[in-house]
Amino acid sequence: MFEYEQDVVEELLKDDQRFQGLFREHGQLKAQIHEAAIGIHPRDDLSLGRLKRQKLLAKDRMAHMIQRYQAQHV
Repeated sequence: MFEYEQDVVEELLKDDQRFQGLFREHGQLKAQIHEAAIGIHPRDDLSLGRLKRQKLLAKDRMAHMIQRYQAQHV
């Protein structure tokens, strides 16, 4: 995730609590989705879809923060 912006991600993780929270949330959601996919914690389709949307929303918010950071630090 965000391989080409790794330096920016590291800066935001160091300095921005909101980004830290989104990063942590994304990781937790990713783990929950993976556990559901391999059958550790099965979920119904509606619940799984909700998790995937939440994960995507967290990723979109992080991407927006990365873009804003890059625009401010040109």
